[in-house]
Amino acid sequence: MVPLEPEAFSAFADKLTVRTLKKNEVLWNIGEVCKEVGFITRGGMRYFFYRDGEEVTGQFFFENTFITIYASLLTEKVTEIAFQALEETEVLLISKASLYKLFDAYKSWERFGRMMAEHNIVQMVTVRASLTSATPKEKYLQLLNDRPKVIERVPLNIIASYLDITPEHLSRVRREVAEKNL
Repeated sequence: MVPLEPEAFSAFADKLTVRTLKKNEVLWNIGEVCKEVGFITRGGMRYFFYRDGEEVTGQFFFENTFITIYASLLTEKVTEIAFQALEETEVLLISKASLYKLFDAYKSWERFGRMMAEHNIVQMVTVRASLTSATPKEKYLQLLNDRPKVIERVPLNIIASYLDITPEHLSRVRREVAEKNL
């Protein structure tokens, strides 16, 4: 996205820590302040929250993806979402303080940070808008076409939560789609 000078990349690499998460382990939890940005090198994660006492999945993230709880990171307020590993996952982490020092020291890092923020906003708005206006079948087909990794690697009950339908309804939709494709 942004060409980095060799010294800018070295400065970044020196500030990283590696964290390996077991399946279902939480990286950032509800009620905490997110103080880091992560990059998934291996595995997959999701973020979830609670609505009316029910767990709702908001998004999925896999290899080569930056992750953070952006609002909590910026405001330094506790979050109402959690990031959980869907499988054994390795994440490179950099603290907000270290990242901001990179932004101050290197124009390329500041530009990279701005571009990532813009990308995340567009993704969030686009995905959520399409999920709220579509039927369950359309939501599932969109997920199947656009993000097959999710279908392959995520348990059905979590996919149903993401699509905002019951697991039983997801089973009916999947059966209907499979019958149509026979």
